[in-house]
Amino acid sequence: MKYSIFLILIIFCVYNAISQAYHYRRYNVESGVIEYEITGTSTGIEKLVFKDWGRIEVKYTSYKSQIKNEREEFHYSTFIFNDTTLSIDFNKKTGIMMKNDMPSDFLKAIDYSTTAVAFKNLMEKMGAKYIATEYLFGKECMVWQIEKAGIKFWTWNNITLKTEVNFMGINTITQATNIDINESIPDESFAIPKGITIKELERKIK
Repeated sequence: MKYSIFLILIIFCVYNAISQAYHYRRYNVESGVIEYEITGTSTGIEKLVFKDWGRIEVKYTSYKSQIKNEREEFHYSTFIFNDTTLSIDFNKKTGIMMKNDMPSDFLKAIDYSTTAVAFKNLMEKMGAKYIATEYLFGKECMVWQIEKAGIKFWTWNNITLKTEVNFMGINTITQATNIDINESIPDESFAIPKGITIKELERKIK
């Protein structure tokens, strides 16, 4: 599960920096629903739902992980409301809500001429290296690598369509299986589930 949290934090910081510094769209698609399949060391499904160009988003993840003789099941969601993120662990029925502020000096060093330029600039500053261009579902994707973490991911219009993790015995692929874009997304899709104990944290990245 650690690799998933690590990747979520990286992507969230990138998108949040774009949003708070220049009020940019997180994605170059207004709304959508994307379904994913998780295979490898972990097996399961994931579903991304977003609107308002990604400023409002929820990602549902459910998977089983087999490492050596240990088998675990994880069920969680990550909500994004502009510059606030809420991570919910359904096994524990707990959630952590956090507002994330990027340091001003870091943001000033970014070229925000377009969303695509800002995304690429931020990814590089956060340790990801652009290595290739490939096609998934007939869509032109930028392929990124975070070598130290053993992570590769494919982005289209700033949306991750595929992720590969090869790190410390973990070998997992998360890949989109269905993509519906510019869908009409009801507000109910982003309702926080009942019965969850939520702790609010205020954190600044310095």
